[in-house]
Amino acid sequence: MTLFLRIAWRNVWRQRRRTFLIAIGMGVTMTLLVFYDGLIGGFEQAIYGNAIQLLGGNIQVHAPGYNEKGGTKTFTTNG
Repeated sequence: MTLFLRIAWRNVWRQRRRTFLIAIGMGVTMTLLVFYDGLIGGFEQAIYGNAIQLLGGNIQVHAPGYNEKGGTKTFTTNG
């Protein structure tokens, strides 16, 4: 096993330019993937927020007699 690792290590450093180009390419790719994931997450959050605001997602549905219970306050008037 150590023979294979020694040969692999020597092979990696034999072509230094290729090794560095591949490492830089992988780093740039990972950075772009993280950026893209954050961008999509922000779009998704904005879409859900807009859907809630535009489609009435903040409406509360209560059982009959809910407002007659003590300690509840109405924030909007119904008419």
